[in-house]
Amino acid sequence: MLIQMPIIFGIFALLRNPLAYLQSYEMLFAVHESFLWMVDLSQPDKWILPILAGIATFISFRMTSQQQSAAQPGGMGSMMKMMQYFFPVMIVLMGRSFPAGLTIYWFVGQFIQIFFNLHLNKVRKKIKEGGK
Repeated sequence: MLIQMPIIFGIFALLRNPLAYLQSYEMLFAVHESFLWMVDLSQPDKWILPILAGIATFISFRMTSQQQSAAQPGGMGSMMKMMQYFFPVMIVLMGRSFPAGLTIYWFVGQFIQIFFNLHLNKVRKKIKEGGK
């Protein structure tokens, strides 16, 4: 999370004032192109992206909490379970007011985390089977 904070701040600043970073006439046309259903990534997407980011965050937390549930003491397990439901809701609410580009970053990051966890689980399973 510490490494991601400068990236999040940079994307947030870029999407707040994109014209300050344009250096050529061709870039101006690239900025005005639409992406999927969004015309302007500096404007918030009210529902689709925040909900996708919230779902991806929930799945990622769920996968991580299943892996760590055996190692956590009682109090930490209940806190992790609360965060599993609280963080996705927080992401949806914040995603509705932040620029759509930042919400895309959250969604893609969680999506990559999900596939990383799936791959890691396969590797762990192979190691357990090979160790017996």
